[in-house]
Amino acid sequence: MGLLDRFFRREAVPPRETVPPRPIAQSSQVTAHLEQRPQRTIPVQGRPDSAPYRAELAVHSHMALVVSPGDDVGPEGRWIPATGHNVILTITAPASGPASLRSVAATPLSNDRFSRLPTMYLSPSPYREALIAYEPFRAPAERSAAAYRPLAQPDVVVLLDADPPAATWVRAGPLSFVVAAGKTGILVVAPVTGTPTWRRWRLTCEISHAGRVDTWYWDLDVTALSSSDPVEGRPRSMPVHELYPDHWDPAVTANRALLLRRQGRLDEAERVLRDDLGAESAEPRFLRRLRYAEFLLNDRQDTPRGMDALRDAVDDDTIPASSLDQAVGNLGPHIEALTEDGELGNAVRAATVRVAALRKLHALDPARRAEFDEALEHLVFLTNLTGDWQTGRDAMAELVDLRAS
Repeated sequence: MGLLDRFFRREAVPPRETVPPRPIAQSSQVTAHLEQRPQRTIPVQGRPDSAPYRAELAVHSHMALVVSPGDDVGPEGRWIPATGHNVILTITAPASGPASLRSVAATPLSNDRFSRLPTMYLSPSPYREALIAYEPFRAPAERSAAAYRPLAQPDVVVLLDADPPAATWVRAGPLSFVVAAGKTGILVVAPVTGTPTWRRWRLTCEISHAGRVDTWYWDLDVTALSSSDPVEGRPRSMPVHELYPDHWDPAVTANRALLLRRQGRLDEAERVLRDDLGAESAEPRFLRRLRYAEFLLNDRQDTPRGMDALRDAVDDDTIPASSLDQAVGNLGPHIEALTEDGELGNAVRAATVRVAALRKLHALDPARRAEFDEALEHLVFLTNLTGDWQTGRDAMAELVDLRAS
């Protein structure tokens, strides 16, 4: 059993829950409204007695469907957020000691087909200007825009279509989630489904404090349905991520590669990232090159290929000064570490990339001249240690020209 499996306990689906999606009602007219309350507190179903700490759950979504009251849902309507939304767990530890999140589990409860389309609620972004310009929508659009907040990047992704549902830690950091005494910690979970049905699921958390271990659980809803237009009597849907890009979607290349990396499937992750370099995409090319370089350097520990990929990103015509500056800042300590470890050839590779980035920054801002000069001089020094005379001669010639100008 791996570390992720020990931390994210996976519960088997009981046989009575493994049934095909069933209709919940008959067809009715559909309406859409602007979202006025995108974040809602979720009541806890399983609450330990006399817990000395607090655990609270909220859901934040830019899009949600509401099923009207009836025999199938009870006397109140159900607010069903769209796939990839934020489930926000807030743990507040008492002054007497820390509280620790020991495990997170996801259990499916039911899967209902929408044969009557519910009411749709959505945030105004990215349609804010058009809605505010339309007089009947102006007041609610302004209220909705004021309530709009971008979603947070999740710490944990729950893939509800997997059997059993898989919870994967996607943010870098320790698996133990510890909240210091008197402090508050927040964990963000993104439930993901690809089916346009009403999925109900349970989030179970084990929290420990002062030697006691408590089990908390919340029953939650999610759907991938994102359109209110029926087609041949059935709901028509488009990816939620296309409407609201901060809703987490594993079909997005960066997200899919991140999941594969966290699951240890590095060959598949590399194939996804490499194929993305030449694909048609709305994402800037330099970002995809930086992502591939980061994967090679951190996951593969392959400095030669990683530096080649980073050089491609630095040489990209679309890379902004802020990304060049970040690369320069990261490469400085990296070059020192490689030199101390005796990896002088890799130190030269990294120093060459740093010079390339500073060359561009100096062209944009002459005030970076001294920094560029120092980087060239250090590259010459490293080439003298390695015997890379060609790189050294080129760097020395550029340094002479720089000082003569």
